[in-house]
Amino acid sequence: MSTVTLTGIGTNIAVRCPLGDDIPRTEGGANWRTETRPKRKPLTIYDGQVPRKLTLAILFDRFNVDGNVERDIALIEALTTPISTGGDPPHVKVSGPVPHSDLVYVVTGLEWGAADYNSHNQRSRQAVTVTLTEYVAGDQVTSRTPTTKKAPVRPGTVTARKGDTLEKIAARVLHKAARWREIQRLNPTIKNPRAVLRAGQTIKVPRTD
Repeated sequence: MSTVTLTGIGTNIAVRCPLGDDIPRTEGGANWRTETRPKRKPLTIYDGQVPRKLTLAILFDRFNVDGNVERDIALIEALTTPISTGGDPPHVKVSGPVPHSDLVYVVTGLEWGAADYNSHNQRSRQAVTVTLTEYVAGDQVTSRTPTTKKAPVRPGTVTARKGDTLEKIAARVLHKAARWREIQRLNPTIKNPRAVLRAGQTIKVPRTD
């Protein structure tokens, strides 16, 4: 009897699965659709790839030795259970004589069949059909902080007081003397930030509203 092993990637789950009489079945690959056209043959349009599906008929069997297969059943059910709270069930590798054993899968179906029980009322033989679907990771999106363009400065004006300099106006209007350069850019003819301005002189300043 042929066997396959289902291993949960990143876990200690590995279950040896004897294959039943049905051969493994696969689906997926190219996805085509048809699009109708008036009075003409429909178009055949390729819509990309569909994830592969692998269906395995499994028969756990320890009937002849009055054993039980409860551990095997628990292991295969563990492959459908999230690893952590809020997480996903494990991804699965399939080893053995099956198509597409190079792919990574997730278990998407367990269909339980006939079962026999031993003298301890435990399952000693259990048929199950396992459906595995190829795992296709989502595109990785790098989050970027959107760049906000600064609006152009709309200058306002102040009237210089007696003894004012660019630094004093910056301290008074922009609340920081070191911001005198912002005022100087709007008044390029004033070179020295400590030069005393003429009282009554109109000085352009960045608007603060």
